[in-house]
Amino acid sequence: MIAKENCWDPQMSTELVEHILLFKLFDSMIKDELPGYSSSADIFRINAGDMESLMALDLSSGLEQPSLPENNRLIDIICKHTRIVKYKKGDVIIKQGDYGNSAFFIASGKVAVILPPGLPEYQLEQPSDQKIGLLETVKKMWQQPCYPEQRGLQKSNSAYSARERQLHLDNVNDALKKYEHAELHSGEMFGEVGALGRTARTSTIVAEIYCELLEIRWQGLRDLRLLNSDFRKAIDDLYQKNSLLVHLYSLPLFSSLSNSEILLIAEHASFRTYGSFEWQADYKNKLESNSLTSQKSETLIVAEGGCADSIYLVSSGFARVSYKYNNGHQVLEYLGKGDIYGLETIIYNWKNNSRLHVKTSLYALGYADIIQIPGSIIERMVLPAMNGNEMDSYLSSELLQLFAKQKENSPVEELNTNEAVLDFMSDYHFINGSSTMLIDTDRCTRCDECVTACAVGHNNNPRFNRHGYRYDHFMVANACMHCKDPVCMIGCPTSAIQRNPSEGQIIINDELCIGCSTCANSCPYENISMVEARDSNGLVMRDEETQKPILKATKCNLCIDQPGGPACERACPHDALERIDIQDLPVMIGWMNR
Repeated sequence: MIAKENCWDPQMSTELVEHILLFKLFDSMIKDELPGYSSSADIFRINAGDMESLMALDLSSGLEQPSLPENNRLIDIICKHTRIVKYKKGDVIIKQGDYGNSAFFIASGKVAVILPPGLPEYQLEQPSDQKIGLLETVKKMWQQPCYPEQRGLQKSNSAYSARERQLHLDNVNDALKKYEHAELHSGEMFGEVGALGRTARTSTIVAEIYCELLEIRWQGLRDLRLLNSDFRKAIDDLYQKNSLLVHLYSLPLFSSLSNSEILLIAEHASFRTYGSFEWQADYKNKLESNSLTSQKSETLIVAEGGCADSIYLVSSGFARVSYKYNNGHQVLEYLGKGDIYGLETIIYNWKNNSRLHVKTSLYALGYADIIQIPGSIIERMVLPAMNGNEMDSYLSSELLQLFAKQKENSPVEELNTNEAVLDFMSDYHFINGSSTMLIDTDRCTRCDECVTACAVGHNNNPRFNRHGYRYDHFMVANACMHCKDPVCMIGCPTSAIQRNPSEGQIIINDELCIGCSTCANSCPYENISMVEARDSNGLVMRDEETQKPILKATKCNLCIDQPGGPACERACPHDALERIDIQDLPVMIGWMNR
């Protein structure tokens, strides 16, 4: 589908750069960045016309070719982070639930955004990651390299490559008649929510007719936002608007409402970002100064004792719920994308005609995108349609029991293990992990079978260290947690570190890695190592020009190609090691309390 010449390349031809600059998307920047040109159309000495007509022009002939400035920041961003992609009618551009690092600007054509609940899974089936078979697994055990970090024996696993998986709907017209959808046309952008928020795609987007799109990697979006204030405002406004609507459509709370009712709620809702999107720098500074737990600086969203007049939806990032305890705060729970704060109190007050105030505080952990909806809207449009069982499920929550006491200084029971674990996990921001390695040190005999199994599965290159921060006799090991908010991806100049599009593991493409150490420096948990690559003779490989050792980033890939999953977990003879989604509290607490 995507021609090889359309892939991003720092050596992209001037002709293709000129083609891309034709897009009106860059009009706001060209005046400042390309002196002498007032709009993108001026580059070709033609009048601005209909976008589809412009795209139909043969750009290789018949136009006066301008002389583009060298070493220009805008040109550099376009070369490195954009490409032109073409989709046939029915091609799936974005699949709901997949991860992606790009946004798309529609140059010509029309796309359909399938609204939740979206297309059934059987219509969007795609091949899963290729797992190695049993014979190949045994063969691999007998053909381990003699030296650690040996490279060049084989190509990187296909799961590491930036795959172009093309899905297609043969009956796209029938599907669009059957499922609710919205249409986007030339000049509009989509995909910025997943690209900027580092989150899974929230909707499936299909080419309704033949389309030509400008794909912009998130690194390009970031650089373009810094380059031009008008572009930054436009992208931020679009991000907030789309994040709000997509989130409202995805919540079961609003599943019984019509489109017009959800749009009405959106008009009364507000979108706010709390904390810093690049929170890891502050986290690492506190970690190095041993002040992480003593100097909590999370951004306050809702203060304990305030009026219960709104509900708060977590669109991305994390937040913690806590209450005053002695001279500090005790964590009750933490919230992630899709969670709601304040609904229990709104329901309680509405059902009992009371005015219970907020009994807890809500803080952003690192950063959080929050959608605030007035309680009056919820009482008018949502609660009357909620059945008794749904209400009872909220009113029976542990959090509401604390609220319902309605005593300013009600005694708090002795802290239990669950609450202390929550405090530990939120202090060190381990709630970010979707596959965190927990080790029960009372069961662990230090046999290192987990490390050996990891090395066997990765060509004699173990991908984790069996040490880390501890709570009681439990340790969070230094192994990649495959974070929900993977800040390690923020600065990678080559997109060598990326999400597996189907399952969400964070993986490194060894062939694209240039050894710049950006990901290792960005990881707040020190779970990425820089190693010296060796050849088949065990000698350190060196750069031909500088003679410096060639470095590669390495980390756990969750045994993405192994038939049985993480080898470390399978190899432990004492059931002392588990990979756990920290936000799945029942599973985590259940495992710890075995």
